[in-house]
Amino acid sequence: MINNVLQYLEIQEQKNPDKYAILEKDGNGFTFKELATKAREIGSFLAETGIFKKAIPVFSNQSINSVLLFFGVLYSGNYYVPIDVDTPKDRIEIILNNCKATISVGCEKEFDKVEIPYHSIDALLGKENKELLESVRKKHTINNPLYMVYTSGSTGTPKGVIKSHNSMISFIESFVDTFNIEEEIIGNQTPFYFDASGKDIYLMLKTGSTMHIVPKELFMFPVGLINFLNERKISYICWVPSALAIISQLNALKTMTLPYIKNVFFVGEVMQIKHLNYWRSHLPEVRYVNLYGSSEMAGTCSYYIVDREFGLEEKLPIGKPLNGTEMFLLSEDNKLITDDNVGEICVRSPLLASGYFGDKEKTSKVFVNNVLNDDYLDLMLRTGDLGKYDENGNIVYVARKDYQIKHMGHRIELYEIETYVNALDFIDVSCCLYDEKRSKIVLFFTVTKELEDYNKEITVRLKQKLPDYMIPNRFIKIETIQKNKNGKIDRVLLKSLI
Repeated sequence: MINNVLQYLEIQEQKNPDKYAILEKDGNGFTFKELATKAREIGSFLAETGIFKKAIPVFSNQSINSVLLFFGVLYSGNYYVPIDVDTPKDRIEIILNNCKATISVGCEKEFDKVEIPYHSIDALLGKENKELLESVRKKHTINNPLYMVYTSGSTGTPKGVIKSHNSMISFIESFVDTFNIEEEIIGNQTPFYFDASGKDIYLMLKTGSTMHIVPKELFMFPVGLINFLNERKISYICWVPSALAIISQLNALKTMTLPYIKNVFFVGEVMQIKHLNYWRSHLPEVRYVNLYGSSEMAGTCSYYIVDREFGLEEKLPIGKPLNGTEMFLLSEDNKLITDDNVGEICVRSPLLASGYFGDKEKTSKVFVNNVLNDDYLDLMLRTGDLGKYDENGNIVYVARKDYQIKHMGHRIELYEIETYVNALDFIDVSCCLYDEKRSKIVLFFTVTKELEDYNKEITVRLKQKLPDYMIPNRFIKIETIQKNKNGKIDRVLLKSLI
């Protein structure tokens, strides 16, 4: 029985000792045996400090050493907190104080942004203490923390979400079972300090796949990106839609192809239909899967395998739950929704996180006992997302509850406006926000071609699709809509520009 994710690594160490687990652009990498051996050395060093079941920050970059440090922390019986090395010092201090860290580790030889003891990877590698690691393992339970990620949410204040070994094991077993995934060649795009990277890391361990780290700079040069994917014979990618859009925006598949790609999964934000249709038109044999999840769970909880052409103004479903997970919609008065009305997406699953670190009040509001069951303890997650069922029983994401506004006496989903704006042929990306002080709907947008009067053209087009009260009151054309470090539109930054 698997009760520790390190067992996946140890299985691969025995089964595929000389196979590469993870590789960088320059060819540097670790075989499964090297990864396990070095991780145990790091784990021995950290375990000898006497720290157990505590948060150890890992100051990471997009390198093989970041993943090695994660596993080293786990061998010590602790859990890792991935933090981008470029994070501002003030934010780092907030995170370190919140997670009560007493030591930290990282890829850099020296790191001047922390006041607590810092150990570089070179200092951590040394001799394995087998007896100590065995004693640590005996005290392990499947519900021990695996890692904690800090997410800002809509407030900008970091909050730590804890994922357990149980939640990740439940996810990766269900994920592999649902999609019948065996050995793949994984093209990793997601930064290791971002929660979604766990899908790549633990899929690699479970299936014995090789994970190639795609250099960040290649996402500015689609031709180089495609060449890299082909040189490494990448068969599986799970990227944010904005990364996939880079290839379609520049029509890179017009003269090039991706013959090795078999699975294209996307997650983290809404996939624009025009980009999905582009990929499907050029690579029709590929399996395209829309994934849905939240920071409050390990991995994702639902999926939709794209099986038809979608119109530009249609919404792509987030589909149905993974094996072993239940999803349902609740009305504002906690009644089960079975028709086409909008409700909050709620999830029952072993994938759920262990709550917010040091914040019992927020945890109790989001992780609640199933309101449909008063007979026994039955945890469910209130995602804060709104959804509805389509005619095939698939859930369709509507918006964040935060993005549902009351304007001119009407309830409006800002995401619905974005859907129609993004369908316009001259629009690249859009984002709708609400100016509460002035009671105005504000539309930020970037364009693909020049027009004489964007405001007029957008208004005229939208009035053919939407009622007057849903037409934006203010239009702001900008050069670039900034993304946050998770690859999503930075709505907090845009809100500050209103």
